[in-house]
Amino acid sequence: MKFRILSLLIAISIWSCNIDKPTDNATTNTPSKSEVPFSVDLSSNNSLTFEDVRIFPISATAAHIEQHSELAGFKNLKESIGQIKGFNIMEKKEFGRAVSDGLINEVTVYNKSKDTIIIISGDVITGGKQDRVIEQNYVIKPGTIQNIPVFCVEQGRWQYRDEEEVEETDEKIKKAKDIYAFNGYVNVASNEVREQVKYSNQDAVWAAVGAVTKKNKAESKTSTYAALEKSEEFTKKRDAFIRYFDGKFDYTDDIVGMVVVNGNKVLGTEIFNHPTLFKKQFEVMMHGYITDAISNENNSELNLEKLKSHFEKVKRDYQKDLGEKETRKKFRHNGKIVHFTSI
Repeated sequence: MKFRILSLLIAISIWSCNIDKPTDNATTNTPSKSEVPFSVDLSSNNSLTFEDVRIFPISATAAHIEQHSELAGFKNLKESIGQIKGFNIMEKKEFGRAVSDGLINEVTVYNKSKDTIIIISGDVITGGKQDRVIEQNYVIKPGTIQNIPVFCVEQGRWQYRDEEEVEETDEKIKKAKDIYAFNGYVNVASNEVREQVKYSNQDAVWAAVGAVTKKNKAESKTSTYAALEKSEEFTKKRDAFIRYFDGKFDYTDDIVGMVVVNGNKVLGTEIFNHPTLFKKQFEVMMHGYITDAISNENNSELNLEKLKSHFEKVKRDYQKDLGEKETRKKFRHNGKIVHFTSI
């Protein structure tokens, strides 16, 4: 009897150990909380350096990219506004009618197309009664209409640019509808402006717009950010950067983001979690970074330890809850991070 009880106890002990102890496969396939699905190449790569601006690419694992495959089909604002039939951004309307309250701080987005469109905080649109910058990130699904928050980036205008051209003819309604829309896209604003859009208020945004346009001799009658496009000195410098970096990631299949450095200053990090979406956003994001680099020249030598420290913080921030800054740094759609930014 004692032998049977002892045998039973040994059997139970062995069975318990087999349950509690993870298999080798489970240990290998379960990532630790400290792991992130991407890495940055901090090697010196002259092909990604122009003057004092350097890009360090961020690559992701194949599994991570596959998990975010939905993002490959998104259209960005540059390829949508004025390009996709059925997609329009208008001055704020409620139930199809213009409203008198909240006109400045919201616009109405119509997406009657079959495309899913991503709008990024910092996207600058022109037209309407004054140019605006998008405040938050959005995924605009097909067949939807919604109001989204914006800030003004043109302080001295509150009328349609072509309003005086509307005549009392049968074409008046059509013309009025055309000028009511935002039909221009300027790219993503400089980080100086984006930071105020993310964390501050309208006065701070205007101040940042004024500072950037003044530094680049692009001041205008209406104090619009878009005046940068008319500054020959600025656009000549900027376009040289754009031409140099154009197509640098066209033939990559694992790059989902970048760290951008100007001299010894880390300007910021952008991660879009799928190579296709990153490629679409690369140029429009670089417009903002290059604007910062031109506005604040920095020819100091790169501090590699500072760069490493920045990316370590990026990895920590990507994983943990950031409290009030959580939605300012991370944009989620269907439970997954679409865009992570650190500026």
